[in-house]
Amino acid sequence: MAKRTYVAMVSLFLILLLSACGSAEGSKIEKIMSEASEVNKDLQSYAVKTETEQVIKMGKQGNNGLPEGGIPIQSTIDAVHQVEPMAFHQTIESMGQTTEQYYTDKGLYMTNPAGDGWVKAPEKVLEQLQALNVNSQTPAEQMEFLEEYTEDFQLTSEEGHYILTFQSEGENVQKLMEDSLKETLPSGQLPEKLLEGLTVNDLEYTMKIDQDTYYPEMFHLDMNLEIEEDGEQVELKQSIYSEFSRFNEIEEIVVPQNILNQAEEMEDMPGLF
Repeated sequence: MAKRTYVAMVSLFLILLLSACGSAEGSKIEKIMSEASEVNKDLQSYAVKTETEQVIKMGKQGNNGLPEGGIPIQSTIDAVHQVEPMAFHQTIESMGQTTEQYYTDKGLYMTNPAGDGWVKAPEKVLEQLQALNVNSQTPAEQMEFLEEYTEDFQLTSEEGHYILTFQSEGENVQKLMEDSLKETLPSGQLPEKLLEGLTVNDLEYTMKIDQDTYYPEMFHLDMNLEIEEDGEQVELKQSIYSEFSRFNEIEEIVVPQNILNQAEEMEDMPGLF
């Protein structure tokens, strides 16, 4: 698998990891985690806006004419999500382009990247999306997943919110990333080379949870990692900021009929893996 694919995969799972909620400070943190986990099990829908800034820098092999400080990439995702059955509607702005997407049991539809109108993703991409352990990305499931790391969180309070901060480097944060990848990817789809060549240098993670509702309202993740394959190295620095809102206020997400009528199915499209 090429370096570019590795970077894309890791970026995907960093974004998915943002659906997490965690805790800290002994028994108090465990109590917050348990309460939030139970409440979020009943979460049926929410809105989230995510802003991502990342810099990709070539390592030992040099930048091959690319900017010395690396390749900066900025993107914004404005989305509404339905938990069960899984569905979403989102608008993605990146590299000067805007893409709109719908995903329901009808398939994955998106604005045509090559022109006007809409296209439907091939069946293989839909199958791969469905094969992802989607349930592991809900706030409730992620809080349960991160219980193992509660001792690494710091807890403060601010204007009716719990503020939880995780800052780590070395083996512990490396294990968290590896466990997250294994939890999310379908069985047999996680290449051993990905884990062997992946080094997470440091990670800082902040979240805000409403003290009354126990819903997550904000996540901020900063991460620095390296990916190495066949002696070549890529360094990825990434900052992701997400704000959540409209909990259980989203109406059923459906693909508009005019899109269903006009969308042409793409014959070929890069897969997720």
